[in-house]
Amino acid sequence: MRWTLASEYETSHPMLPVPTPTQVRWLWASVLAAPLVALGDLQVGYTLALFACSRGLRWLPLLSTGVALITIAGACWYARGFCDRGLSTRRGVAPADAEPTSNGWVALVALALNLMAALVVLAMAVPRLVLDPCWR
Repeated sequence: MRWTLASEYETSHPMLPVPTPTQVRWLWASVLAAPLVALGDLQVGYTLALFACSRGLRWLPLLSTGVALITIAGACWYARGFCDRGLSTRRGVAPADAEPTSNGWVALVALALNLMAALVVLAMAVPRLVLDPCWR
C-alpha cells in the first residue's frame, strides 16, 4: 500500500471539491451565526419594546425578528451550498453513494443549527405578536 500526499490525492481526483480557506471561514461563521443571531434578536426585541411603547410603534420589535430570520436564511443558504459541494465525488462513485467530507458534516450541522435557531426566533416572536409592548 502506497501512501499519497494530500496534493497528489487532489490532483488525481479532479472532481473532488476543495474549498478555499475563506470559504471554510464563512462556513464556520454560518455555524456560529445561528445562536448569536437568536440571542441578539432576544436582546434587541426587549430593548426596542420600551422605545416602541413610548412612540406607539407596536411593529418595531418585530423588525428585529425579520432581520434575524433574513440573516439566518442567508447562513442557511450558504451552508446548503456547501452540502452540495461537501460530498466527495470520486471517479466511479455516483454522487448518491459519495461519503460526506468533514466540510460536508460541518455544513449539515450548520443547516440543523440554523433551522433550530429559526424556530427559536419564531417562537420568541409569538409573544411580540400577541402581547402589547406597553402592557405591564
